Amino acid sequence: VALPFPGLVVRVSTPTSVIEDRLADTRRVIAIAGVTVAALAIGLLILTSRRLARPLERLAAQAKAVASGDLMVEPERSSVTELDEMAVALSSIIRDLGGRIEEAERASSALEAVLSALPQATLLFDGDDDFDVPSFLK
Repeated sequence: VALPFPGLVVRVSTPTSVIEDRLADTRRVIAIAGVTVAALAIGLLILTSRRLARPLERLAAQAKAVASGDLMVEPERSSVTELDEMAVALSSIIRDLGGRIEEAERASSALEAVLSALPQATLLFDGDDDFDVPSFLK
């Protein structure tokens, strides 16, 4: 603001202690806000990690059960897309493994039946097309 009196200077000042007090208050508010935001972020991180860890731990336990031979396990579906896809894949593996085991058991039973009947119908011929009695029957 221009003054009508030439050569006259007006100085307005505030003690530095007032400015320092206001700066200290501002720094304190910023520090409290920072600590509050950090605490909220840590809390959110803990909740999110628990939300992911629990279904993942259950899925790991179910996979271990399947690995130990329990094919009656039904993996739990999850609201987490990736974990749900893993549960679906594990279910598919369990069905496929169960089918392969049943197929192997059927083949083993058929082979066992053939092999158990083998001594009853074994005829051996020598190079001259002559019948030879197996040594275990002599």
